[in-house]
Amino acid sequence: MSERARQWIEIDPCDTLFFRGTESTETGLILDHTSGMPYIPAAGQKGVLRLAHLINSLKNGDDWLSEEELRERGIVDENMNWLEDDSSRALFGAGGSNDALAGRLNILDAYPLLPPELGEEILNPHYRDYYEGKRGPTEDQSPVPIKFLVVRPGAEFVFRILLRTPFSEAADIQQDKLEKIVHAGLRRSITDIGMGAKTALGFGRFSLVAEQEPAEVETWIAGEIEKKRPWLAYVRKITTVKDWGMFNQVVLNADIPSEWQKKAEVGKAVAAAAGNVWQQKPEKWTTERDAVVGQWLSVSGASWTPLAQLPVGPEKTSPVDKELLAQITGLTGWKEYTQLKTQLKIKIGKLDKECAQALKEKFKTWKLKKSKDRQQKKAFNALGRRLKQFSR
Repeated sequence: MSERARQWIEIDPCDTLFFRGTESTETGLILDHTSGMPYIPAAGQKGVLRLAHLINSLKNGDDWLSEEELRERGIVDENMNWLEDDSSRALFGAGGSNDALAGRLNILDAYPLLPPELGEEILNPHYRDYYEGKRGPTEDQSPVPIKFLVVRPGAEFVFRILLRTPFSEAADIQQDKLEKIVHAGLRRSITDIGMGAKTALGFGRFSLVAEQEPAEVETWIAGEIEKKRPWLAYVRKITTVKDWGMFNQVVLNADIPSEWQKKAEVGKAVAAAAGNVWQQKPEKWTTERDAVVGQWLSVSGASWTPLAQLPVGPEKTSPVDKELLAQITGLTGWKEYTQLKTQLKIKIGKLDKECAQALKEKFKTWKLKKSKDRQQKKAFNALGRRLKQFSR
């Protein structure tokens, strides 16, 4: 392994710079393929960040540096061309046949802290025939509104940047200096320049409201999410329910804000907890329990399938997850299944009978039984074991 390859692998420690912004909207909205969340690609961020670094290098605060000051700093040559200094080459890399070097910046896609609210905006070209080269911009042409999706103001995005260790050929620049350059560049790029199109109209602009140290980022994010959705801590508590007595204490007799009961996450967790209690001792489940659980869930809008009438013993089954069943039925291939499995954290050993049978049909269609792929064989065997449990 070459020295350069070895040093690329040894990227620890990295420094993570964390920013959160508000009031963002974006034309040309890009949605994540797996989650459907809008996000800002890393490649686009890097281009804006490089522009921001150029502007920062030519200014002192809000004032442009004089020609003499720029030359003293070695930023321009005699022809007033901007020269990339060592810091710029270290961060963004350099081209050339003899001195090409990869930059130290590793920029990650920026995702919302929480699912944002989407809205509609319009482009309103007034002279369609003129733009298509058919005739001049006459007043008899009608506007043609074109709708596009935007992220409404108030969304909060997380920006992460990693600084890896330098290659041996790179200039020796202190880490603290590079961190300050990146901080200043990112502030300018998201607050002054903006990300994406129509930034002059306020699209793609952010207000910086928080920074966090690398070791504290994930903990801080979790805390911020719980501040905005305090019922998530209650959802975690519901998942610990093991029997009917605990269900009474944690759910039915719990002193919680009435608004929490209306949240979809809470309703789904309560339904799952009730189903787990039934699975533990289905012979003790009564119609009275069904009525109580159904009434509690009616506030959140979650559906409840009565369990008291389900068979107990060899034909025992579990409550049908209708939403998951519909998603499994709509699968078209193994890759799509793995994406759904990761997104919903599906465990084959926990599937209800209907979902397991639907997945069996999919595996049969995809010919997983004869597959030589290790993961596919593993999934096929796990599903077989799960289906055998329902026939005992």
